[in-house]
Amino acid sequence: MHTLWAFSNHAFNSQFSYAERSYLLNGPLFVADDEDLRQAAVADVRAVASRFVSSEPVSIARMGAGIHSVLSLGKHANLTLVVEETHGSFSGSIDGQPLGRLDVIARNGIVHSVEQMQRPDSLVFSPQKVLVGLNATAFVRLFKDAGLGDYIDGTRPDRKLTILAPTNHAMDEAFGYDLDDGDDVVLSAKERVQRSPRDRQREWALYHIIEGQYSIEDLAQTPLVRTRLAGEWTDGRPQVVKAQVDQAHRALGSHVSFNGADNILLEPEVIGNTTIYLLSSPMSTPPRLVNALIQNLDLSLFVAAMGASNTVDEIQSEAGVTVLAPVVNAFASLGLVWS
Repeated sequence: MHTLWAFSNHAFNSQFSYAERSYLLNGPLFVADDEDLRQAAVADVRAVASRFVSSEPVSIARMGAGIHSVLSLGKHANLTLVVEETHGSFSGSIDGQPLGRLDVIARNGIVHSVEQMQRPDSLVFSPQKVLVGLNATAFVRLFKDAGLGDYIDGTRPDRKLTILAPTNHAMDEAFGYDLDDGDDVVLSAKERVQRSPRDRQREWALYHIIEGQYSIEDLAQTPLVRTRLAGEWTDGRPQVVKAQVDQAHRALGSHVSFNGADNILLEPEVIGNTTIYLLSSPMSTPPRLVNALIQNLDLSLFVAAMGASNTVDEIQSEAGVTVLAPVVNAFASLGLVWS
C-alpha cells in the first residue's frame, strides 16, 4: 500500500507555466518517437511525482499530533510530517506545505491533499523542454537534425536568444522538411548542389532564432530584429525579421506577429535568458534579391529592364546590396513607354 500526497490543481498551476505543466503532463507522449527525449521527460516527471508518494500507508489520525518522518519514493530524503490536533480535529503540513483533506481511504492506500508545492531543485527547464511542452517537437527535431541543438538544449544558459517556433501542425501544413525558399528558380546547377538539404535546414532554423531577448514591449520599440542567419550572400550581416505589435492590445502576446506569422501564446514563455514565441505558421527564409523583385508585380518593368540590360546575374551575385527599384507608375510618370 502507498500514500499519495496529492497536490491540488491550484498548487501545480502556481508553480509551473503553461508550457512547463504541459511538458510534465504530456512530454513523454509528445516525444514518444525520440527515445532520448522521452527518457529525459519521464525522469523529470518522476522527479516531481515521486516526492509526493510514500511507500507505506500513512494515516494522520493514527499517527496523531507531533513531528513524524515519512518515507518517500525515489532518491529524495524522508518527508517531515507535522500533525496538529485541535478539539479532535487534525491539520498538518508535509515538508512545510499545508495539507487540505486528510485520510481519504482508497482501496490500495491513503490520499492526503496538499495545498501548496515546491518544484524540486533537481528539475531544471531548458528551452528544449519548454518547446516539447508546447508540442513544437517537429521544430526540436529539425534543430537536432541540423546540428543546432545547443541553441535549445540549455548548454549555453548565458546566451540571450528569442526563439520563434512554429507549431507542429503549422510545419506539417507548410512543408514538413521541404524547406524550399524558391531560390532554385535562378540558382545555377553548381549552387543547387552546394546547398544541401542540411544547409537548407540550418538556414531555416537560424532564421527562427533572434539574437537577444525580446519582450512584447521591446518588439514594439524595435520591430526589426536580427536573426542568427547570415552568410556570404549578406556579406556576413544577419538577416532581419519584422515584428508587428498591435498597439491596442500590446499587453497580449497573441497580438504579435513576425513576418506575418502570428504568435498564438497569450504571453511568451521565458526560460532564463531565452524567450519563446509560438507561431501559427513558419517563416520562409528571404529569397535572393531578384526572386524578391519577381514576386512584386509593381516592379515588373524594373525586372524587365534588368533582363534587357543583362544585369540580372550581376545583381544576383552581389552580397549585401540595396536596390532602389522604381514601380510601374514611376516609369509611367516619366512618360516612358515599354514595348
